[in-house]
Amino acid sequence: MIKNDDYLIEYSDIKDMSIDKFLEKLESKTGLPLSDCTISKLVFYNGVPILTGNGVYIFKNDKRYLYVGKCSSRSFVERIPAHFDIRNTAWFNSFLKKLINIEKINQNIEIIKPWFIKNDPKINEDKVALLKKQAKKSLENHQLILINFKPDNKIKENIIKLEYILRIVLEPINKIQNEDINTKQKICDFKKK
Repeated sequence: MIKNDDYLIEYSDIKDMSIDKFLEKLESKTGLPLSDCTISKLVFYNGVPILTGNGVYIFKNDKRYLYVGKCSSRSFVERIPAHFDIRNTAWFNSFLKKLINIEKINQNIEIIKPWFIKNDPKINEDKVALLKKQAKKSLENHQLILINFKPDNKIKENIIKLEYILRIVLEPINKIQNEDINTKQKICDFKKK
């Protein structure tokens, strides 16, 4: 059984930590199994509203961090379910599409691009079938961690900064290439080169 406090981190609790210390804290989080993820758990945490519901989210499995994303204009409840939209014409299901293409690369198969081809229903059906299969697999095997930001005048800037840091140090499938950062510095002091 998963503890209730294993999927939410408040930015205000970590902003003064070094990136290294934060990574230790992150490692201790089990995450919310996506199979248990409900609208309620994206809006409330232990009965308390998750305000602002803006921040950074991480999809992971037992072996690694898979994907780091941000919600700076949309809330967690709006953004996270959109990753599991199985229409090949959808715009916000980048997590599923990246997982499928990583699998194809690992099998030395050409990646899928574009995801929608006008007037070709057979190819589009095949792509939807891949999205359905990957969505089912992800919902059964992956977990979610939320990093929530309280309202302040630098919220968007800080969300972008933390997502950037995590896309480097966690090396997810949407990692930022050829960047290195000093993980001894505080999160709040981080500046892009």
